[in-house]
Amino acid sequence: MVDHTGSGPTAASVDRALRRAASGRALDVDEAAALLTARGDALDELLRVAGEIRDAGLREAGRPGVVTFSKKVFIPLTRLCRDRCHYCTFATVPHRLPAAFLDRDEVLAIAREGAAQGCKEALFTLGDRPEERWPAAREWLEARGYDSTLDYLRACAVAVLEETGLLPHLNPGVLSWSELQRLKPVAPSMGMMLETTATRLWSTPGGPHFGSPDKEPAVRLRVLDDAGRVGVPFTTGILIGIGETHAERVDAIFAIRRAQRGYGHLQEVIVQNFRAKPDTAMRGMPDAELHDLAATVAVARVLLGPRARIQAPPNLIAGEYDLLLRAGIDDWGGVSPVTPDHVNPERPWPRLEELARHTAKAGFTLRERLTVYPEYVRAGDPWLDPRVLPHVSALADPETGLAVEAARPVGRPWQEPEEVFGGRTDLHATIDTTGRTGDRRGDFDSVYGDWSEVAAQADASRATGSGVDRAGAAAGGVDRAAASGGDAGRARRRPGRRRASGTRTCVPGCGWPPTTRRRCSNRATPTPRWPCSPPTVPRWIGSAGSPTTFAATSSATTSPTWSTATSTSATSATSAAGSARSRSGSGTPTRTGSPWTRSPTGPRRRGRPARRRSASRAASTRSCRSPGTPT
Repeated sequence: MVDHTGSGPTAASVDRALRRAASGRALDVDEAAALLTARGDALDELLRVAGEIRDAGLREAGRPGVVTFSKKVFIPLTRLCRDRCHYCTFATVPHRLPAAFLDRDEVLAIAREGAAQGCKEALFTLGDRPEERWPAAREWLEARGYDSTLDYLRACAVAVLEETGLLPHLNPGVLSWSELQRLKPVAPSMGMMLETTATRLWSTPGGPHFGSPDKEPAVRLRVLDDAGRVGVPFTTGILIGIGETHAERVDAIFAIRRAQRGYGHLQEVIVQNFRAKPDTAMRGMPDAELHDLAATVAVARVLLGPRARIQAPPNLIAGEYDLLLRAGIDDWGGVSPVTPDHVNPERPWPRLEELARHTAKAGFTLRERLTVYPEYVRAGDPWLDPRVLPHVSALADPETGLAVEAARPVGRPWQEPEEVFGGRTDLHATIDTTGRTGDRRGDFDSVYGDWSEVAAQADASRATGSGVDRAGAAAGGVDRAAASGGDAGRARRRPGRRRASGTRTCVPGCGWPPTTRRRCSNRATPTPRWPCSPPTVPRWIGSAGSPTTFAATSSATTSPTWSTATSTSATSATSAAGSARSRSGSGTPTRTGSPWTRSPTGPRRRGRPARRRSASRAASTRSCRSPGTPT
């Protein structure tokens, strides 16, 4: 791997990071990157720590010492792709293929053969949107009535469910939010490798992802988030040894952790090592070293925690099963007794008997799972669409969520569920017999995502001045400095806003109901809802003869109420104002506690003449009073 940092971590920094990991402390990027360089005794200690974390997670899941795999068939729906990855031999050009896509009958033939051998997963692998680059792909789809590759993929997935009963796992590359929603009803799980978050490997000429629009890290990170929003059990992972630095590799693991904490949908994380292939642009690059792979798996285990399910492909590790099990993996991924690995055709999968023997030699038991992991099988809705739930339930053990190894897939109709009601239908009986058991649902802490992650994002938004506060201030023309500067700040005015006698035009968000065109002088920080926060709400008394009162108390528990002032209330307000003036001894504003009052006969602001009001207008003037304020 190319190191662009110029200097590596010291032995002391590796030892310090190991001590922190062994004691359960959180690691930052530098500490995790230092652990990637651990070798010798330091690597052995790192593997021990990672193994203990893995074992704790398996005990918590109720299957201690169990390592899983999925028995599958590999269906290469199309090998055409619009990307140009420099290490890929899966993607090719149209003239090297007999047809742009596998025909539906070819797909079903592969699936039927797998069902006869006891396979339960149909892995659909294909290039990203080939019709946007290759006319041959576009013409093939149009001739059969499909608008896009994803439409044809969906139709093939439905055919596999109905004809064979195998569970589709879809790897179509980058998907939008709406495309994920469209594909979720036909597949229990989907996947897309993140590979790396190093943008330079995508943007720099000669980089492994240069010229591949779907390999931009920001685009792939958005797919991870969208899959979580839709509620799709999702598989992702990283590819090591393609030119990334240690810090960039760790950053990719942190990005995966952020997505998992936010939505809880990443059922599996793959750590895959680069293996150079002939007839590719990166054929001269060295393979990722196996101890580097083991260190990366261990660091991923430490960072992602005991609940993560981490996989390393068994056909790419050169027989080092024990090394990877010590590093903290708990899954071998999909293994096919029927089809080759079309992505790595030069490296066949091990036989299941051999895999079980090596797993047992390391002290673990090999068990078969479905394409969707047991935690999501047991959870059911909202992770599994009702249209595929019967197909999953037919092959799953209801207690463990793992596959029933003796079960044989059988085709079932794919259709809308018969139930027309959503949610629980037994609440009326349960509440009557057992009563209410709590004030919230039992999975409240996890069903809505990680609250600490949401709080961190909210704090970051407030710290950067983004969000509603900045938008509201900009819309209302409020100067932040003026809004927080006390009396000096309130004295400032927005440039270009006219100011009437003794008043200031209200800005949006000041707190007063928007239905009135009354002017007020509340220059405090805008709030999203009325009323204005006491005691900053002023009491205004207009000119004598047509008084208008905005009154509020200094108590934070009372709210202003709107009323229509009559000539009687106007007279009372005038009398109250006169009393206040006589007590103060002058016509200047006086403050007896809070709020401020102003005599109608006192000096006017900036020397401007007061506007006269007719008696009829004064009689219909509305005023804002706090409850209990005398008129």
